[in-house]
Amino acid sequence: MSGLNLTGDLTVTAPSNYQVSLDNSTWSTAGGSQTITASGTLTATTVYVRLASGLSKGSYSGDVTIAGGGATNKTVAVSGSVTNPTHTVTISAGSGGSVSPSGAQTVEEGETLTITATANTGYSFSSWTVSGTGSSITGTTTGTFTMGTANANVTANFNEIFVTSIAISGTTTVKPERTTQLTATCTPSDALNQEITWSTSNAGVATVSSTGLVTGVAAGTCTITATNTRSGVSETIDITVQNVVRYRYKRMTADDTTWEGDYLIVIESNSTTPSSGTAIVFMGSNPSESNTENTSWKKNVEITNESSSYIITLEDSDDDALTIDNGKIKGKGSSKYIYYNGTSSNGLTANTTAPSGTYSFAYNSITYVYTSGGTNYNWYLRNNSDRFRFYSGSSTGSPIRFYKRELSYTVTCNTATNGSVSSNKSSASSGETITLTITPSSGYELNALTVTNSSTSTTITTTKVNETTYTFDMPAANVTVSATFQTVQTKD
Repeated sequence: MSGLNLTGDLTVTAPSNYQVSLDNSTWSTAGGSQTITASGTLTATTVYVRLASGLSKGSYSGDVTIAGGGATNKTVAVSGSVTNPTHTVTISAGSGGSVSPSGAQTVEEGETLTITATANTGYSFSSWTVSGTGSSITGTTTGTFTMGTANANVTANFNEIFVTSIAISGTTTVKPERTTQLTATCTPSDALNQEITWSTSNAGVATVSSTGLVTGVAAGTCTITATNTRSGVSETIDITVQNVVRYRYKRMTADDTTWEGDYLIVIESNSTTPSSGTAIVFMGSNPSESNTENTSWKKNVEITNESSSYIITLEDSDDDALTIDNGKIKGKGSSKYIYYNGTSSNGLTANTTAPSGTYSFAYNSITYVYTSGGTNYNWYLRNNSDRFRFYSGSSTGSPIRFYKRELSYTVTCNTATNGSVSSNKSSASSGETITLTITPSSGYELNALTVTNSSTSTTITTTKVNETTYTFDMPAANVTVSATFQTVQTKD
């Protein structure tokens, strides 16, 4: 500032919250003044203005007033603001997640910063860790950080999510050499490691693969365990391996006296007396209304030669033989009778009404080829001379034969202590030879072996083949096999 023709001193007054100085060293109080000695002419003089110390954060403004010396008062507008000191906060994430923002951030003292923590798959947010004088953070995954009076560090912490329980689902019954799939479901579903290992309590009853596929080995019960490899949590399920009932069908070589029971109608190979081979069986749980060529009627089977007796064996789950009821053919488990409908080109009818008349069967009528005018017709039933006959669509004439079911009985091996006994068959027909295998535990030997006729409660004679193998002839009844073991006896 400067002036002319001044008659006295000048007073420089600061606005509220400001100070003034003439030498940038000596300052007035807030809102105070400084005096400039002047008379006549005032050369250019610098006036310094600043915000007073101790003010709160904010903006401040006002007018500096210059008065006196006989001159007109002058005002000069001033404005300024107060900010807090700044510090650096370094933000990071522990294992299992991330933060935003991250790294070094500049924040004023007392100011806040929003920090977001995001957990990776398989992890959950745990807590915040804060260091730095006066700094703090509140909230969970969205945290509010307040800067203290010094540099600070903030870390987001995460925890791995562990499996706490397992549920096993799937069919709990299976037959030997068959499979059933088990599925293990882990809780919580967002656990990081849901890897499962499978184990069986008795591989002699059932085995289990690394994917939970259970394979039946022998009749009995065992426990399958699913274990989480990370947490060690496990769950169990009991699996029952059922006895397999196998039905034997023997080729008829003469007329049956009753023609009652379950039969297979079999198309054999062109050989009239095959020792073995593949045959087609007409099955009948749901007979076609008109055509025996229907694929649901056919099943490929193997014929075996047992001492010149030709045998077809089917498991109970596969068996679907036709039945002969009072001289009339019916589908097994069905109310439909099957008979010739009076036309040669499409001669099979399946109907709930029984065919009229008396029908019989004769062994010699079963092998026959029907041709008419050079045309070979498909397989179908035909009523001719009061008996059903079967005809082939092949001019060479594959034999068509009846196989009759033999009665079958079960072999049940009881669980033993310090060893086991097993049978080569779980079911058999009367007269079949059954082989038993004895397996003592280490340090034990067979004490007693008992085979019991379940119908008469009598003991069946066994034949010792060697120390671990015995045989017996199957009676016309179910049997149970029991074995006891003793410590190996030393001879004096």
